[in-house]
Amino acid sequence: MFFIAPGGKLMAQPIEDGRPAGAAVELCATAALATSGLAGEAYAAAPDGQQFLIKVPARRASIVVTTDWRPRAER
Repeated sequence: MFFIAPGGKLMAQPIEDGRPAGAAVELCATAALATSGLAGEAYAAAPDGQQFLIKVPARRASIVVTTDWRPRAER
């Protein structure tokens, strides 16, 4: 089982017979966004558990609005 622990750490927890078996292991630190009903899950694991897609905050605004724009030739 995989989960994001407090502090953004991606963890792996061994499971046997539906119960935790042993200690959870830290796989890596992330800047993962919290899971929400609107944004979906914070991560997705490949079927073999060897690769992950992790949702992180954008580094810049995803929408840029430019007003009063004119081509350079008109300036």
